[in-house]
Amino acid sequence: MPLCDPAIEERPLGGGGRSQHEPDRPRWYSTNSAYLLTIVAVLALSAATAAATGFLTVDSWNYLHLAQSIRHGEGCTIAGSYFATFPCGYPLAIALTSPSSDIASLMISSKATNLLLLSIAFLLLKRTFHNILVSTFVIINPFTIELSLYTWSENLFLVACCGSLFALSRMRRAEVHYPYRAVATLMLFLLVGVTSRYFFAPFAVTVFVAAWLAYGWRTALRALPAFVVAALFFAGYMALNLALTGLSTGMPRIEAQETFGFLLFRFLRQLAKEGVFQGVSVLVLLGLATRYWSRQSADAPKEPDEYPELRMLIFAGVGFLLLGFYLRLRTQYDIYSPRTLSYGLTFVVAGLLGWLTRVPARRFPAVPVLLYGILATLTAQSESLPPMLKSVLANRYVSPARALQGYHSAQTNADLIVTLDPPNVGATMDGYAGLYYPKHAAVVNVHSGPYDKRDRMADFRKSIAARGAQACVIDFTPFATREDFERYIDQTFPVALSFSSVKRAPRTVYEPAFDPGIRDELLAIFQPARYVPCDAWLKATSAKTAG
Repeated sequence: MPLCDPAIEERPLGGGGRSQHEPDRPRWYSTNSAYLLTIVAVLALSAATAAATGFLTVDSWNYLHLAQSIRHGEGCTIAGSYFATFPCGYPLAIALTSPSSDIASLMISSKATNLLLLSIAFLLLKRTFHNILVSTFVIINPFTIELSLYTWSENLFLVACCGSLFALSRMRRAEVHYPYRAVATLMLFLLVGVTSRYFFAPFAVTVFVAAWLAYGWRTALRALPAFVVAALFFAGYMALNLALTGLSTGMPRIEAQETFGFLLFRFLRQLAKEGVFQGVSVLVLLGLATRYWSRQSADAPKEPDEYPELRMLIFAGVGFLLLGFYLRLRTQYDIYSPRTLSYGLTFVVAGLLGWLTRVPARRFPAVPVLLYGILATLTAQSESLPPMLKSVLANRYVSPARALQGYHSAQTNADLIVTLDPPNVGATMDGYAGLYYPKHAAVVNVHSGPYDKRDRMADFRKSIAARGAQACVIDFTPFATREDFERYIDQTFPVALSFSSVKRAPRTVYEPAFDPGIRDELLAIFQPARYVPCDAWLKATSAKTAG
């Protein structure tokens, strides 16, 4: 009897189900439509929570301002200047789904955009894999949900990944001489990918290799034209960025400051942490949906044969992880975390889940997945949920849109502001200088590690003096006491492991975030909760240099 016969269901792992020959009696809540509604409901729950609490980082604010510029017909610009630090695909998606160009509206719309993107990604996976647990686990797990809460381009990146997997699967199964439609579809999603994140360009190379290994040389060669077109488009994009900003990705990319051993340790530690979390998530999903799945047996019929698709998913996930490890060795950006690794590990775990289990056709565990989705959503917000509930219970809840209305600095007539740490807009909303300070003033950051090359006192003083500002101030207003400022200025970041003795655990070596010279000068002129004129700083610095 074929596996896809809905009238037959094997006894699930662990017992407790119907016998092998007992007729299956579908219920309305086990239908395909109920299942799709469940997935959308879970994603809508997370999107509504994100809209109610914010979940915005500095990157998020840049995406929103890019979307605002696109809505105004100004292209990929911020404050009138071409912006290339991030590709423009995700801001374009936000701009297309927002009813207004107001920042608050764009912020709420970005959460709806993420809901739409993840729904599309799920449908693409559902059409690629017959085992419904595979597509479910990729989209509904705590790590994917956590990334979807933020206004981040990872959400568009995931759609590009799922669309590429879908197109390659159609290409493998195509019986025509040349699958023009599948190649065109693949080309479309590859182009979406390279405009979502710069990481997607090298990742596409690993996808091509994975397709060769999983599907064979015939499918890989059929897909090659789509990859070539995407590569040419990406090269043109880089050339445009270089011509307009002087840098191919719009900003200097400094070398990683950590040692190889330290990064390897952090990579393996993060994989272990996420692996345990993913394993628990799989067990919870299978436990809740125990009546809907059974083990794959070695002698089970392989029709429809989706093992190559599962291999493709696993190879793509492994390629993602290896590429993420390698690029972080060379370039300084977020150290290994769910944002940089979780998609790769999710692909691997979902592929193994599909390899080891099967779900008969037209068996959709809507109710178990709804429960699992609620648990995943709560888990994804485990850090932000307690303060949010505390705020609501204290009747102090402020919506992100309302918080923006009161987000501004103290009054100043200065036309140049040296900023250190603009205060956060909310508990899950990072500060952003472009929103906080007066529009008439130019804002200069004091660069610190680990993500920037640290400013040195002499060079920074010269750069301030060269601007010829009529009135310049240093913003100490976010720091109420000297102790507050010392905690901020004395920040450190880990760079290595020191093995002083085989009998002792390795010690973590830290580097100061701020250059010692600039730290001392800032402490020397610090005044709590005030703007301090730059001329006093510059005079003090000049006198010290002369002495």
